[in-house]
Amino acid sequence: MKKMSYALIYLSLFLVFSGVFLLKPIKYSYTNLGSNKLDRALNTNLVNQIDDVQLRKEEEEKEKQKERERQKNNNVAINSGDLIEFNISGDGVASGKVSYYSLKCSGCGGNLGSGAALDGVFYNDPTYGHVRAMACGKEYPYGTVVSISGTPLGDFNGICLDRGGMIGTNKNRVFDILVNSNEEAYQYGISNITYNVIRNGY
Repeated sequence: MKKMSYALIYLSLFLVFSGVFLLKPIKYSYTNLGSNKLDRALNTNLVNQIDDVQLRKEEEEKEKQKERERQKNNNVAINSGDLIEFNISGDGVASGKVSYYSLKCSGCGGNLGSGAALDGVFYNDPTYGHVRAMACGKEYPYGTVVSISGTPLGDFNGICLDRGGMIGTNKNRVFDILVNSNEEAYQYGISNITYNVIRNGY
């Protein structure tokens, strides 16, 4: 009877320990599987963060490149021999070149950039009266009035009511003066003038 009891005890212990050792690899296998999923998730997150950083760096580099190009273009414009000699005297009078244009020219569209209504080539300003319309660079707001001297049209007050991509204080022409026809514009060509801004915008 005792022998049978001991045999049962040994058998039970054997089965218990056998079960523990048999289950360990299974438990380790599940743990390892969970660890692999976690590692993959962490790696994916890390890769995404690296990609975001790389993308931000590339965007910053693109912005820096654009800024370098803008500065390069500005330097080219400032050093270009085609630009006007832009001189301002102590009393605010400046010198430069003007050209002439007609709204009837090809591609002009027949309208002023400001949308102002004209009487021929003139605009009726409440303060300065009958002033000649002209195109100016963006540095001059619409409504800017300029006293101009030395053109084939004589001396007059002009008002900025239009825009021109090749017009401005750092371009080869300061203003583009509106005339009645293409023939008149060709006749006058380019003029050296002096001018003084007497009102900045409306």
